[in-house]
Amino acid sequence: MQLSGDEQLLSLDDALDLVAQFRPASRIGRSSEQETQPLASCCGRLLADDLFAAHDVPHFANAAVDGFAFTFDDLNSDSTTQLSVAFEVSTGTSPPRALATGEAARVYTGAALPEHADSVVMEEDVRSEGNCVFVPQGLVRGANRREAGDDILRGSLLLTKGRRLDAVDCAVLASLGVTRAQVLPRLRVALFSSGKELLRAHEQADKKLDLAQIFDSNVVLLRNWLARLGCEVVEGGILPDEADAVFEALDATLQQFPKPPDLLLASGGMSQSNLDGIARLLSQQRAFAFWRVALKPGRPVGIASLRLPSAEAPLPFAGLPGNPIACFLTFGLLVQPLIRRLSGEQPSEPRRFKAKLGFSGKKKHGRREFVRTTIVPTKERTTGREAKDAFCLPILAKHGKSGAGVLSSLLDADGFAELTEETTRYDAGDIVDFLPLSEILPR
Repeated sequence: MQLSGDEQLLSLDDALDLVAQFRPASRIGRSSEQETQPLASCCGRLLADDLFAAHDVPHFANAAVDGFAFTFDDLNSDSTTQLSVAFEVSTGTSPPRALATGEAARVYTGAALPEHADSVVMEEDVRSEGNCVFVPQGLVRGANRREAGDDILRGSLLLTKGRRLDAVDCAVLASLGVTRAQVLPRLRVALFSSGKELLRAHEQADKKLDLAQIFDSNVVLLRNWLARLGCEVVEGGILPDEADAVFEALDATLQQFPKPPDLLLASGGMSQSNLDGIARLLSQQRAFAFWRVALKPGRPVGIASLRLPSAEAPLPFAGLPGNPIACFLTFGLLVQPLIRRLSGEQPSEPRRFKAKLGFSGKKKHGRREFVRTTIVPTKERTTGREAKDAFCLPILAKHGKSGAGVLSSLLDADGFAELTEETTRYDAGDIVDFLPLSEILPR
């Protein structure tokens, strides 16, 4: 592949298909390997096997409210019933015995129900006199009773292999008494940047920027994002701008690692100029699975299999644009699903929602565009068409800053209006797909 610029740009959908088909000769996707980790360390990790519930949760029938437990058949069908309060059951204690006919037990929320108690009446719904309670008519059998297994049934499939565990998953496992989980190995990602203009503040805290320098924000964005995806990140440094120098720098860096990385990831150096050394190296090796996508922002993005002397097999390589917004979008849309898939997870498409544009404009045919937007608050829709839409589709306002290098625009944007390849003009009121930021960033 030459860097002539004459190649037809790949559509986003076709690029996603190639991501799904990408099968590099690497150590990735070792689903047969697994390791045991404490539950407290499992957030973001992939479950190695299907997990079934070993017992019911809760494992005993219990009261859903504070009140009195009784046998439903003891109630009068057409009048108030007087029951004798035989004993009390608090949470964490076992009932002393079964209920006898005509008896009730005072219980508290979560307390185990005594034998024969199949219903509970709320404390505020009864009248008490001495050691007796008067239960009104109209209750149903099983009222306010939580059965054993009401939350989780023994033997049920709880979590499936390849699921990325989050805080809720770990809490559910803890409710079963699980303290450790079998998870897949972390994906090892070597993270690089490209460009002589970059300065990494976290590596050179006291160094001042020269006139033509900028701080490397992409490395921080990607490192934290990879960590949330459960990856083990190794810093690869800033690559030079020439193809031969990139090759030597990559190989030298790999030789420093005790274990080879599973994926090489770099931002910058992916366009067509003489200084885009990464793209030129990959082109020379004919390594690209794809390169250059009909996407704005984010055209210079590619996936490849790179051959290096220090690696036994070609290594997967993902190259991102250098502009921060383009880097954010292409990583979220194209590289994130690649990482999920190669880690052993089955990725899903980010959800889009229908919304109405609150602005107009033009765009180039044949290119998918993602426009940063904010959702217009309902209270601000006060006149005309906006007032009529107050309780219908959300209305999107265009963010004031739209440049591919304006990273701060993500601080208050709600997401992206997605404009299709066929669109050349769009007007206020048009219905489009809205892609929230929360659907791109990992949960």
